[in-house]
Amino acid sequence: MLPHAGTDSELWRDVVRLGADLRGLAGVRGEEVRAEVALLWDWEAYWALELEWRPSVDLAFRERIEAYYEALWRDHVTVDFAHPSADLSGYRVVVAPSSYLLTEAAAKNLHRYVETGGHLVVSYFSGIVDEHDVIHPGPYPGALRDVLGLWVEEFHPLPESGTVLLDGTALPDGTALMDGTALPDGAVAGRIWSERVRPAGATPVHAFATGPDAGHPAVTRHDLGAGEAWYVATALDGAPLRALLGRVLDGAGVTRPRGLPDTLEVVRRGAYTFLINHGDAPVTVPGVAGTAVPEGVPFDGTVPAGAVTVVRHH
Repeated sequence: MLPHAGTDSELWRDVVRLGADLRGLAGVRGEEVRAEVALLWDWEAYWALELEWRPSVDLAFRERIEAYYEALWRDHVTVDFAHPSADLSGYRVVVAPSSYLLTEAAAKNLHRYVETGGHLVVSYFSGIVDEHDVIHPGPYPGALRDVLGLWVEEFHPLPESGTVLLDGTALPDGTALMDGTALPDGAVAGRIWSERVRPAGATPVHAFATGPDAGHPAVTRHDLGAGEAWYVATALDGAPLRALLGRVLDGAGVTRPRGLPDTLEVVRRGAYTFLINHGDAPVTVPGVAGTAVPEGVPFDGTVPAGAVTVVRHH
């Protein structure tokens, strides 16, 4: 890390300060981050989805993974990445943004997870093929029909830059699913994908307002056992996706900071909270008390712009 400018440089001094800070964080060693939410990642699903001859060239594994991860990150939700066949019992919410390839064993694992109290969110074109890239028997989404409580009659990939509107249908408690959007009549736009969803036990909570599937469900919820499974039949982004995930997180009892700017990253690791301010202005963080390390002084509740603060709780 010695720059060409030598030791009489700001970069060198930054490196020295970083080394000192890391020594001061020795107490973090052995502490664990415990996430309440898991995002499903499967390399084989990644490879299979991006083979040729899929219904749309806009289908991309990481595109949906990154959209859902960003929405959770901006709402200060700590996320683990997990395989669909892993033990998911420790998570309140599991999100499957792009599970095109799903083995029968993994599908049964997700079914068991929901039945025993888990909250599952699945995005479009998931559960389609097995580990041999062979379509699961019966209507789409073969491997996930039972857990989602629906079947898909037909796919309608959208043209390049095409969108479909979702209506402002309220949930049973009278609140709008998508709040704070700027589109007419409370509608929000979906991209990339639309499909003809036929509920088979699931409750429609949001419908397509335009496009080939107008009037048919775009977002559904299925109560199964002690848990519930949500299905999203188009690509939602930004505030609408965050609003939808927020409802799922609240229903599952996921704890997370509230009222903070989405440029502040908050991660709890054992007795320590890491606060990373990615913004250009200082942020006041209520409810976090303890000693700022490695400085060894009481945390004053503020994280300067562009700074990292680690708080050890007593």
